[in-house]
Amino acid sequence: MSSVSPVINAGAQSLRPPDFADLDDDDLVLEELTPRDLDIVDRFTGCQMDMGAYEFALPAPPTVEVARVLGEASGYCPGTSTACSVGACCTGGVACEPRKMTRGLSFSNPSLVAGEPGPTAIRITMIDLQNPVPSNDPCCPPPNFSTFESATCSAPGEGLGCARWVGQPRVYLEAQELPGFGNYTAARLQCIPFCATAPDYWTDDMIHVVGAEILPSSTYAVEVIGCEGDPPAPSNTCSGPVTVTTRRAGDIAPVFQDPAAGRTQPNAIDVVGAVNNFKKAVGAPKHIEAQVQPNVLNLKRDVDALDIQAIVANQKLGAYPYSGPCPCPSTVTCNATECTNGQACNGGMCMKKCVGGINDGMPCTTTWDCNYCGGGVAEGFRCASPDGCPQGGVCGKYCTAGTLNEPCLYDTECNLEGTCNLATGLCASGPVGEPCEAHSCILFGTCTLGFAECDSGYCHDRCGRCTP
Repeated sequence: MSSVSPVINAGAQSLRPPDFADLDDDDLVLEELTPRDLDIVDRFTGCQMDMGAYEFALPAPPTVEVARVLGEASGYCPGTSTACSVGACCTGGVACEPRKMTRGLSFSNPSLVAGEPGPTAIRITMIDLQNPVPSNDPCCPPPNFSTFESATCSAPGEGLGCARWVGQPRVYLEAQELPGFGNYTAARLQCIPFCATAPDYWTDDMIHVVGAEILPSSTYAVEVIGCEGDPPAPSNTCSGPVTVTTRRAGDIAPVFQDPAAGRTQPNAIDVVGAVNNFKKAVGAPKHIEAQVQPNVLNLKRDVDALDIQAIVANQKLGAYPYSGPCPCPSTVTCNATECTNGQACNGGMCMKKCVGGINDGMPCTTTWDCNYCGGGVAEGFRCASPDGCPQGGVCGKYCTAGTLNEPCLYDTECNLEGTCNLATGLCASGPVGEPCEAHSCILFGTCTLGFAECDSGYCHDRCGRCTP
């Protein structure tokens, strides 16, 4: 069955027979409907049951957010700073709560985890926006964004049913000018699907998503959608939705708010955490956690006084002060109005973009935002001219295959050595799924010179989007 077959999700639940053959071996025959198809695959694996005797195999769903890429344990016992593993029980029988963020979502990459070979897109639907538990004080009620919630989706101009798509992932430094602090991979929400095969873009097994629609104290449904065609476009095959939530505004460091207790967060520890990130202190909350301002033009920008000020305001019981989602599609036409700052954009953003190189298409302020040194003593540092890297470095050289997007001087620096699963005879990392013997899983890379310029700016809407 093709992934674009019209019989997918077209079955009639009323015609589903009882489980006469007890296909799931649970001794329930007349008491339940048949749970398997003729290939003994789950009869109901997607958005609806398929028509006919067989169920189409769907993309794997993401799993709940964990924090391995953040350098933390998987989660925390509610109301404490005690680390725990998701699925385990804390003292008193309370379930371990996955670590979350206030202005972003973090969840496992389903395609890498499941070895999904085909291109997929990720859809995020807004379920419940700005609903703090416990509630805000009576003085400071949360803003009402219910017209962007899927059950009551009625915002003027909204044409996507209050769902958004995860855009192209990019690599960002934890701290500008300090490549030794490490980096992280993140993507913005957008109005159009981004279809890709996981290893081509998501080189880590964690996905971090930011955007105007990601609000504190909110709930979202994440789905993986299969893509078909050339160029790939979303098909009608989808994973089951996984619920992902965000923390209270400003609650960036443990101890986190216990939803079952009275309001205790954010507090001074969160303010200190933001200050420590600003100071680049070891052990501070990560950049993706501490940058709490919405719609930041350049995600490479360090945490600053405005982020600290926002957390202080949250600690003082202030309501969430920022604007919420923007309707999709955007009301602003791409490349229609040139600009040098936001004043020409009537409340929107003036966005420049990198042209060429590792950061092609990424928002930028200057050419410094577009290039990194490959090799030399300044490897990984930003640079602004082809000869701007000292002692052997080259500005703009990066891996376009193998260890994607890493600074480099030679192709051999881009080769990714994987592991061979001798039980299956297939590469478990590197060129995943390829036949192998011990030490034979090497993904050969290419080191490419791609110096980029920060191009002239055009007006976008206040969420940084436009319509082609």
